[in-house]
Amino acid sequence: MVTHKLSEIASIQVGYTIRTSLEPSAAGDALLVQMKDVSDQEFVETSTVTRIDFGPIRDAHQLLPGDLVFRSRGTKVASALIPELEMPTLVAAPLFRIRLESEAVDPRYLNWFINSVGQSHLGARSEGSDLKMVSIQSLKDLEVAVPSRKRQADIVQLASLVREEAWILASILQKRSKLVSSCLARAIQEN
Repeated sequence: MVTHKLSEIASIQVGYTIRTSLEPSAAGDALLVQMKDVSDQEFVETSTVTRIDFGPIRDAHQLLPGDLVFRSRGTKVASALIPELEMPTLVAAPLFRIRLESEAVDPRYLNWFINSVGQSHLGARSEGSDLKMVSIQSLKDLEVAVPSRKRQADIVQLASLVREEAWILASILQKRSKLVSSCLARAIQEN
């Protein structure tokens, strides 16, 4: 297995710095992905992405399917994979855009790697105690283990199944708790 610094396999760009307020526009020509749109569950919440009037977007700030956005500040630093979006999409600072430049790495694998294995590297290099901040250099220096594409696909699939299992178990626990509460409430009424 080969290991590369993230900067050797991907370009990393700071999002667009918004100097004035960008008002939402139903007829806007672009979408704006901001910090609030990157969930703790490591995906972009497309329902909250803001539509704006912006005009042409420079390549450095445009998001394409397969890019990752990295939330560099907050209680949890995390990356999220960009899905197919309906129109040109701009990434706002302080998010970083990560675009793979190597065919040897699957974007889904890189997303998993950053959010799991990479957390110890990023945590050790973050500033702040409650609200963390990771510099672009710390992200660039992240050592990424790159197994075969087949192994990457297997890892992504297993991680997805584990996440689905956790969601199902949480749902079962919630339903069991409601059932027990309901039974106990009935037991009180019967006496």
